Amino acid sequence: MEKLTLPLYNASQAHKCLKQGWEFAKELLLAGNKLVLEIKPMSKSREQEEKYHAMFAAIQRVRNAPSKEAILLELKLLEQAILSEAGNE
Repeated sequence: MEKLTLPLYNASQAHKCLKQGWEFAKELLLAGNKLVLEIKPMSKSREQEEKYHAMFAAIQRVRNAPSKEAILLELKLLEQAILSEAGNE
């Protein structure tokens, strides 16, 4: 059986995720499976993992940027993200 993990950041986004979670759970429940719903604070490691994924995505955008100006903009955004992360530790 599959597992569904959805990070929740704000009420609007969480509402959409919970609807998605219900659709996921509904199929399994109708098939006779028993499930457990667990809602807990996000762990720091999960939060950091998501930030690193965002940084890697930014690096990929730099590599695929169509012009020098776009590259410079993406690098500036990446720099800000790194400095912000360093300031939060």
